[in-house]
Amino acid sequence: MKKILVLFFMLFISISFFSINIQNHPFNNLVSQLNINQIYQDHYDFLWLGTDYGIYRYDGQNIKSYFPSTKDTNSIKGKYINHIFEDSSKNLWFATNLGLNLFNYSKDTFEFFNIDKQILSLIEYNDDLFIGTSKGLVSFNKADNSFETISENLEEFSINDIEIHEEFVFLSTNQGLIKYLPRENNIEIYSKNHKIHR
Repeated sequence: MKKILVLFFMLFISISFFSINIQNHPFNNLVSQLNINQIYQDHYDFLWLGTDYGIYRYDGQNIKSYFPSTKDTNSIKGKYINHIFEDSSKNLWFATNLGLNLFNYSKDTFEFFNIDKQILSLIEYNDDLFIGTSKGLVSFNKADNSFETISENLEEFSINDIEIHEEFVFLSTNQGLIKYLPRENNIEIYSKNHKIHR
């Protein structure tokens, strides 16, 4: 059902933004054959499709693919695309099964940052990135390209989604909801397997 909904959404986006005849366009044939994990439209109006085997970029007319390659050090690292995110500086980030990738528009290349954890979600917080992983929450400092684990108490949680509301960071996990207040480093865990920790 999810795949069908994604397909219809993609076709709607194609019509609305690019006014093409989807009946005869190769884009229609492409999306009908892909397992699409993530859809993102960047500030250039490019449509990015994150799949199980790499990335496809659609500009309204042409489709370009990006796949990992051992022969190309500037290719994306990791074929399974979990998440796509564009920050306030218009940097485009791709979370894969191997780590974090930053896309360089001018060079059409990728820069890789190894986190040694599967990334499930991304969001910007101040000048950093908050990264939800299969083993807790991690922050990424974009100034010095460094990772920092946020509380070892969260390493048993898979952070599937992250939302920011005012000063709070809400984490959707495999075991329930977590509310995190960064300025006080305060964590509240709402889970059937845990008492509420404050």
